[in-house]
Amino acid sequence: AFYGCSSLTEITIPGTVTSIGESAFSGCGITSIVIPSSVTSIGSSAFSGCSNLQTVTFEGDSQLQSIGGRAFRDCSSLKEITIPSKVTSIGGDAFEYCSNLKEITIPSKVTSIGGEAFEYCSNLQTITFEDNSQLQSIGYHAFSMCTNLQTVTFEGDSILKSIGDYAFEYCSQLTSITIPSTVTSIGGGAFYGCSNCKNVYYGGTIEDWCGIEFGGRDANPMFYATNFFMKQGGDWQEVTKIEIPKGVEKIGDYQFCGFGNVTSITIPGTVTSIGYEAFWGCRQLVSIIIPSTVTSIGNYAFYGCSQLTSITIPSTVTSIGSSAFYGCSQLTIYCEAASQPNGWNKDWNYENRPVEWGYKKQ
Repeated sequence: AFYGCSSLTEITIPGTVTSIGESAFSGCGITSIVIPSSVTSIGSSAFSGCSNLQTVTFEGDSQLQSIGGRAFRDCSSLKEITIPSKVTSIGGDAFEYCSNLKEITIPSKVTSIGGEAFEYCSNLQTITFEDNSQLQSIGYHAFSMCTNLQTVTFEGDSILKSIGDYAFEYCSQLTSITIPSTVTSIGGGAFYGCSNCKNVYYGGTIEDWCGIEFGGRDANPMFYATNFFMKQGGDWQEVTKIEIPKGVEKIGDYQFCGFGNVTSITIPGTVTSIGYEAFWGCRQLVSIIIPSTVTSIGNYAFYGCSQLTSITIPSTVTSIGSSAFYGCSQLTIYCEAASQPNGWNKDWNYENRPVEWGYKKQ
């Protein structure tokens, strides 16, 4: 309707309007806008490229439910916006390149955040998800390149299930993140370049954590972080010893990658496989026992476990991947098998750590 009207500096939207259409005010010169409470949807690119837009005000009891893709993209002067409480979806690229936006609160009724929704919001410092958040998925690149983002907090119960590929890529000032217990998948590169992350707060149990599928090493926030916290008696406590409960059948790829402060890990007799880079970089790990139920150990499974001095490999293990113990500079390996099984990769012991074959437990 007013697409490209760069000289248009102010406009009043009547209280009878229920939707703002696609590209309605795209490229306009407006500095502020009041959205009537009657509006239920904002279409794609509705205010995109309004580079002078500083304030967006929603009237009380706003009925807004959806913010379309690219709706406020490249509103580079926008410093704050309060998303109304009835909003359920935020489209892809909705606030991309809103480079002056400093904080955002995601209302509890939002169920999805589209890909690249807040990408390149370079001054965004905090993201808060309200209590009882209904958010189920965070899209790919949703918060990537938010280079001043410091904290991501879920305030209460959450049902978040998936964090998309590169969702927090290059959030280089991110120091802490909360991962809800309901998360079951984190996409590749989700935390790529989050080099200053120190603390991960996890709302679930170790059993829940073992149920997360990670799309890569840097999908696990512990790849960069130092401290892993879980609730114990209502308070956050750092975890330095991990006891995986009975019933867990596999330790997945990258599952405990980067758990650098953990000193001991107990694996139950229900586990049959240890995945790719499962314990990568557990540099303080001094004790781990592999039960006789385990049949396979993945590539680089214990890469960089530099304090590990001994490990016993049961005769049940028929497959070990390449460089499984690379960087374990103090390790002696005790193998119950009399000789190397055919199913073990030729480079399973790439650095030729000492091996005792035919080992029998005392």
